[in-house]
Amino acid sequence: DYKPHHYQDQSITLVGDRLQRSSIEFILDCSGSMEEQTSIRGEVRGTNDTAQRLSLAQAQLKTMLAELVARNQHNEEIHVGVRFFGHRVGWLNGIANGTMLVQDGYQSQDTMLRKLGPSRDIEVALTVGKFDDTANEDIKHRIDGLKPYGETPLYLALKSALEDFQAEGADSRKCIIAITDGKNNQTSPDTYARDVLETWKTHRVPIYILGFDITKDEAEQATREYSELAAATGGKFLPVNSGNELLNTLRQTLLIDLY
Repeated sequence: DYKPHHYQDQSITLVGDRLQRSSIEFILDCSGSMEEQTSIRGEVRGTNDTAQRLSLAQAQLKTMLAELVARNQHNEEIHVGVRFFGHRVGWLNGIANGTMLVQDGYQSQDTMLRKLGPSRDIEVALTVGKFDDTANEDIKHRIDGLKPYGETPLYLALKSALEDFQAEGADSRKCIIAITDGKNNQTSPDTYARDVLETWKTHRVPIYILGFDITKDEAEQATREYSELAAATGGKFLPVNSGNELLNTLRQTLLIDLY
């Protein structure tokens, strides 16, 4: 009679490529309004501790970057880039088209920055690429030196960021995450949401915009414009109201896009 063989040990071997690369670019708003106070944890038991909005964003972005380095050390391949805007050149007392000022620490770039003007003050602080401890330490020092100063050329920053992924390859999962506290604001407007979408047609990267404690007088317009723009790219507009919520939303946004 036939007697089936009983296997004592069974296993399945999976063979495949390494984890798919992810490519992320963060954009940080350093405009003058980021000097305002924002809740750290949200209201808890009637208390509402606050801190400068930019300092909260700086701390939470650095935490997020440290977590990405740790993930890279555990066999993931996550490329990272960072852009700043509104951090180098602005207006005396915030009066547009008045006396132009260059932030302390950027005096060596005075001529170039005055020609650029507050409306086009965007900078690549870290080119999208491999992200390790050395790169993280370098960008942390840049982030620590930021001060609220100028305007909010967010659309120009987004349009430029879309073009930063050309070397990342078609198989890389890509996204842009922008942190801003208000509507796009340029005294000399030259970039609009439609320009961002036109560039997106040839650089299809999802855009996530985190609206960080946007003031009531700008919230309606910003929410409408940013929601439409982000959705059209496959991303999302996400309002956040405290420093802790910003970090949690950063984490959730990466989970949404990278998995």
